[in-house]
Order: sequence, then C-alpha cells, then structure tokens
Amino acid sequence: MSLQESANSGRSVSPELVTGQWLTTDELAGILNVAPSTLRRWRTARPPQGPPYVPVSDRVTLYSAIDVEHWLRSRRVDPEQAARHGHSDTHRRCRSRSDRGPSHR
Repeated sequence: MSLQESANSGRSVSPELVTGQWLTTDELAGILNVAPSTLRRWRTARPPQGPPYVPVSDRVTLYSAIDVEHWLRSRRVDPEQAARHGHSDTHRRCRSRSDRGPSHR
C-alpha cells in the first residue's frame, strides 16, 4: 500500500516509517560491536531485550535507526550524574563469581 493509499484509507503512516533508515541484524550487530547471535538472544529473551525490532518474516528482522538511537540514549549513563545521585549502573546485572555460590562443574 502506498503512502497515498494509506492516507486515503484513514490509516496514518509516517513517511519516516517507510523512508527512514532500517538496519538488518548483521548491520546493527556491527554498529553495536556485538555478535548477531546476541541480538537474536535479546529478541527471544522473555521479556524481550534490546532495541525495538520489526519481524518482517521468519528470517528477516529489521531495526529502525531512530528506535536504535532512542534505545541507546535511554541506556546512557553519565558517571558524574550517577555519582552525585548515588546510582549504580542499572544495566549491569551480572554478579561477580563469588556472588554466584559454589561452582557446579
């Protein structure tokens, strides 16, 4: 459906939705410097993690560059501000090895 057809049908479609920059899993992985499997793991986590995505088909997932930018900005930690307000890094939930208890090998 074209933008004009969409407008005529009463549904609004933002031009940015169609003409904006879209990234594949591999492209976004390269930008974020993570493995593509990391993005796939984030998508299949419950609840889903990572930036918003659009599952175009079973094999194709796209990410809006605008959504990725918003997601990155939302995760931004300003160390100076965090120190003033006594906040720790809220996105790091990893525990140290000693916090995990005995090793089960």
